[in-house]
Amino acid sequence: MAVGIALIACGGDDDKPVEIKLALAETSLSISADELEPTDIAVTASGGEWTVASNVNWLRAEKVDSETLRVSYDKNNKAETREGIITAAIGEVSGTINVTQEGVKLELDKSSLSIPAEAQAKDIAVTASGGKWTAVPNVNWLTAEKVNEKTLRVRANANTDADSRTGIVTASSGEVSKTLTVTQAGATEDNTEQNTANTAPVIADQTFSVPEDANNGTAVGTVQASDAETNNLMFAITAGNTGDVFAIVEGTGAITVAGALDFEITQSYTLKVSVSDSRHHCQCDQCK
Repeated sequence: MAVGIALIACGGDDDKPVEIKLALAETSLSISADELEPTDIAVTASGGEWTVASNVNWLRAEKVDSETLRVSYDKNNKAETREGIITAAIGEVSGTINVTQEGVKLELDKSSLSIPAEAQAKDIAVTASGGKWTAVPNVNWLTAEKVNEKTLRVRANANTDADSRTGIVTASSGEVSKTLTVTQAGATEDNTEQNTANTAPVIADQTFSVPEDANNGTAVGTVQASDAETNNLMFAITAGNTGDVFAIVEGTGAITVAGALDFEITQSYTLKVSVSDSRHHCQCDQCK
């Protein structure tokens, strides 16, 4: 919506009145916390040269030409929404644009997790501005992996001590952080013996091929792994999946196409796949 203000300035009796007009195509803007793309606003002005200014340092305005005002922003790293005002003026005639920028959004679907003494892997749903976040544990028996923009995978090593233990995973986006408290039970005599005897699963380098024009869901191959104790195995792609073009079924190791393949750009992918038997895990460095 355009807002125009007109002011008629008169000199002496013989002077012709000068009509000053200034109109902005927008009077308000709402932007996300991580918005960095400038916004151009159309300006209609007559009767003089217009100037423009901002009242806050995270919000900038520049005169591109006589008909265009450009507004740019810094990323908002705080949780709070913030506001600023852009003012364009010709003398005493002015128009304003009220700019509202959202604060950083970061939420975990759980704030605490209780797990048994055996090694575990749990997925936590994450909601974050633009999907930009990191996660770090405060103890070495926990690992935190960003599976994708919406999923945090927390892995705990087996606890062979009789005492329970607690660790914290901190997810952060900008200056906003959320914590997940993980409490792991202590080992009983039975599962201590099992943990001592248990061996890690075995996985070897494997090679698969798939047509370039394969549709999403097309089977690529199944990662083969073995476990001496015949425990249930869990598979995960940990590296090399550029563009998330492949997916793996956690319980079977079956790899499928999940995105567009372009042989002209990428002729092959070398995926790192980890396999866990809930107590130990190992990694295949070259699943091609």
